[in-house]
This record gives sequence, structure tokens and C-alpha cells, in this order.
Amino acid sequence: FLTISFGLVNTVYMSIAERVRELGLLSALGMPAWLISFQILVESFVLLVIGAIGGLFLSFLTAWYFRDGIDVSAFARGVEKVGMGSVVEPQVHFGDIGLAVMLIIVMGLIGSFIPAWSASKDAPVSALNRD
Repeated sequence: FLTISFGLVNTVYMSIAERVRELGLLSALGMPAWLISFQILVESFVLLVIGAIGGLFLSFLTAWYFRDGIDVSAFARGVEKVGMGSVVEPQVHFGDIGLAVMLIIVMGLIGSFIPAWSASKDAPVSALNRD
């Protein structure tokens, strides 16, 4: 989860770096700094929700594909030492899924706050002069 939040912060910083002129223009037109921060946080939230839905879809699809189990008999001696059988069956626990999604969204929003705050503090004139 920590790795995911670092990846999100990096993505948000890159998104802001590409849009410095746009954010500077919004600031020059009179948009308050808190509203610029709020806009970036809403964008991050929407991306997090879309990513969570896509990730859940792919994980359910993967669990359905391997519903009969994954044959690990080629590694039978190794898996017997840890007390596993020769077939690993995927299990879906909805409580764990909900917790993971909520944790990713909360950590993503916390990680997005710093880039949003720094983007809102940029001076409009210097932001508009950047390439």
C-alpha cells in the first residue's frame, strides 16, 4: 500500500508539472488557492475510484479463471514443507476487498494533498511564464 501511494504521488506531481500553465491561468483569473487544491484532490479521487473498479474487475476475472485451482505439483516437495497441497485455490473475501479499496483511496488522497497544496501556492505570473 505504501508503494501504491508513492506511485500515486509521483503521478499527481507529473500531472501538475504538465499543467502548471493551466493552473497558473486559473489562479490569475481569480480562482482561490483552496479551490485549485480541491480540484486536484477531486481528480485524484476520480482516478482512484476508476483504478479500484478496474483492479477489482481484473482480480475477479483472474479468480474466476483459476476457480479450479492452480496446479503447483511441479513444486510439490517445496510446498509440502510449508503445509500446502498440490493445488492452490483462490478465495475471495469481500471484507478484505472493501478494506483494501478504502485504504488505497484514503492513502491516495493523503498522498495527493501535498502536490495539490504545492500547486495552489505557485505564483500565477511565474506559472504562466513556464514552458
